[in-house]
Amino acid sequence: MKHGAEHYIADERAADERYRIGLRREESRRLPVHQGYGEARRIPSKAALTPVPPRRGLLGRVELAEPTDFFDGTNFYIGSRPLDADGLMVFSWAAPIASTFFQNHGTHDLCPRVTARRTLLRRGGQIADYVDDDGPAPRTAEPFAARRLSIPKAPARRPLPGRSIPEQRSRRSAAQAQTDGPTAQPQQTTSTLRAGRAVLAAIEAPRTERLTSVLATLQPDQYTHVTAAADAPVVIQGHPGTGKTVIAAHRAAFLVHRDNEQRCRSVLIVGPTTHYVQHIGGVIDDLVEEEGSVDALAIEEVLLEFRGLAAQIDGSHPVVLRDTRSELAEFAELAARLLRDEGEVGPWVAHADCVRRVYEALRHNKVGQARLTRDRDWARYLRELPEFKLASTQRRYLALLAACGVAAAGVPPYTYDHVIVDEAQDLTALEWAVLMRMNRGSWTLLGDINQRRSDLSCHSWSRVSTVLGRPLAVETLRCGYRSTAAIMQFAGRLLSREEQTVESLQTGGVPPLIRKARPTELYSRVSAEASVLLTGHPDRTAAVIGMAPQQVVRALRIAGYHVDPADDTIMVQDGKRVRVLDPQEARGLEFDVAIVIEPGDFPPRLGGHGLLYTSLTRANRELVIIHSKPLPAALRRPGSASTPPVDPACTSVRRRRGA
Repeated sequence: MKHGAEHYIADERAADERYRIGLRREESRRLPVHQGYGEARRIPSKAALTPVPPRRGLLGRVELAEPTDFFDGTNFYIGSRPLDADGLMVFSWAAPIASTFFQNHGTHDLCPRVTARRTLLRRGGQIADYVDDDGPAPRTAEPFAARRLSIPKAPARRPLPGRSIPEQRSRRSAAQAQTDGPTAQPQQTTSTLRAGRAVLAAIEAPRTERLTSVLATLQPDQYTHVTAAADAPVVIQGHPGTGKTVIAAHRAAFLVHRDNEQRCRSVLIVGPTTHYVQHIGGVIDDLVEEEGSVDALAIEEVLLEFRGLAAQIDGSHPVVLRDTRSELAEFAELAARLLRDEGEVGPWVAHADCVRRVYEALRHNKVGQARLTRDRDWARYLRELPEFKLASTQRRYLALLAACGVAAAGVPPYTYDHVIVDEAQDLTALEWAVLMRMNRGSWTLLGDINQRRSDLSCHSWSRVSTVLGRPLAVETLRCGYRSTAAIMQFAGRLLSREEQTVESLQTGGVPPLIRKARPTELYSRVSAEASVLLTGHPDRTAAVIGMAPQQVVRALRIAGYHVDPADDTIMVQDGKRVRVLDPQEARGLEFDVAIVIEPGDFPPRLGGHGLLYTSLTRANRELVIIHSKPLPAALRRPGSASTPPVDPACTSVRRRRGA
């Protein structure tokens, strides 16, 4: 349904087409430039950064209260790249002046002069509607009533005011970073949404399997985090659905954008799983204009690459705290240095043999006559490590062998100007020690301490700061964009009252449904419930999350589902698609509907239910819990009573409810 005037929509479409033509003309004039960064790049085929055509057109438009000395007229556009031609004045979304579009009280000198902003909305790549918002300056006429597009006065124009803002922001962020505690940030609420109608419509729309860019409707608080200075390390803490992953992906694109005055040559995004990497691929493909400038890897992929061995690993995890301590990396560095002095490790030795020799030195706690540690507890731990052949097949020792691989190489095989880590609460001290070797710049960490999956990961952001050896400013997100209030309130029962602070934009919502099943029918109930949730809504994304995904797959096969050839975690039947995941694989993902099986089987951590809390909050619209064992006490409060087992033949009520 359109809300904007048809003639204005047609006008903006025409401007968008002229903009794209102008960009193509400019790009054709550019000489090919190959920028190789040597060891800075991780994938040889991406060593030359190749500009690609812009995938985005105009994002929006800004009107000022009065003309300025810097361009004719009183309005300009924000787009993927700057353009000053054909009667169009367009500034890049990554330039400082873009804060006039994204923020009411931004850092640019022109922000107080803004009377109106127009956000352009697209369907199928074409402008289909727009939303106008008032700016801080008063206006006396209808915004953008007449086209007053800017024509440049002369080829040599004075720079726009506020071009030094990034330097000011950098100094301010560095000062904030001196304390590892929450900093005061303006919080997004329903009353302060920019392009609110468009945002709420996007929130209520069915999810896609890949995250798509929300650049045009990026909110002021999100824009602040996306465009923060590259050299100021920061933690962005937020509950599920507060936009952390959106910020991570858009920040990577901003940091490498050609119009960012503090541009990074290379950025790495580290996510929890390969599913997460695929999930954010839509934003990276859409916004990153130079191939190879942003890499996205799961933490396990990083560790496997540093380890550099052919052996496959099992699904085990670290068992004791010493498995994850950063001291192991220090021991590996010492062992490698001593072995290098003896000629046992170096470029003349195969990497796998170097890793093995460093690891065996750890097991024996010595190189020659030199001991690696005289601490009795550490010496006992090292002595009890398994033989190299066995350790190389166990996920439990992956981070240790990665540390051995880094130490044996002497220098990391690749480094980055900035590293972004999403779901950062799950990394152990040893994994941080490995990542530190590939980061020659600063950090952006995003996560939620309440979602820690293990007691072996760092228990606080202060601990992470200590491991990294630098102060971290901590910013807190409180506005929930993704999940309904009903889902967040239910999952929030697993948190302390002090942590139940998220404000969901989707007020109300369908209350989570709890199904009690007999143990012998637990998994057969899943296919019936999935059919109820998806029948009539094939465009919905759905997931089944439990500790025994193979049993879910077996039950769905019996019900007539088959595995999607393109993704073995997706089951398909008559157009219905259901992703089957364990709680580890579900991290960082989102779905319209989620079915969580047997919450009582989810392993708790000290003082919390990180994995269960994460799994419950993967649902955006509807959440169903199926169980045969008692639920965790927090979920058995009044109002969460179990309902009788689902009857597949009686689905009409649920179908109407999901319509």
